[in-house]
Amino acid sequence: MTSVNKIQVRTNVYYEFLQSPNAADATVHICAPFKGDVISRWTVNRLYQRFKLGDISLENRPRSGRPTDCNDEALRDALREKPSATTRELSMTLRPSASDLLVKMRSRFQHRATEPVFHTLANASEVRYVRKTSLEQQSSRSNGSDNALRLPQIETLSRERRTDSAPANIQGLSRNKYLRES
Repeated sequence: MTSVNKIQVRTNVYYEFLQSPNAADATVHICAPFKGDVISRWTVNRLYQRFKLGDISLENRPRSGRPTDCNDEALRDALREKPSATTRELSMTLRPSASDLLVKMRSRFQHRATEPVFHTLANASEVRYVRKTSLEQQSSRSNGSDNALRLPQIETLSRERRTDSAPANIQGLSRNKYLRES
């Protein structure tokens, strides 16, 4: 059977509508040259109703519901504005569903891991950590194991402690893993 697009078939339905008001006969006349079911009788009935109301457009009508596609530029701008936005927040502003948005982000944008964030230990936590490990170290020495790790003292820990700021070599990168830097 020959492949026929919807607009060609709808053009034939409109021609048959102008020739005869019977949708069942129109279906037979349209399907006969193609030797198959190109269009169903119910579709012809629906198109006849549209034509009777004066709507002779042959294109698809807009459908109800959420659109499944969104603009790439709008998505890119939203990610630049708020890099930490979740897919749920983006779907509320851009209108596709969150799962469609996630699929689109994974397929269209470069996936890059976010920059590392180094967290600080409170002074009390550092003291507890050093005391606990130094006690473990002393107990391992008493057991005769000489290959125990030597842990730095509290002064060394406080000097080398990291903050929440990123290291200097990756500060220029965006925090969002889906957004390419321009």
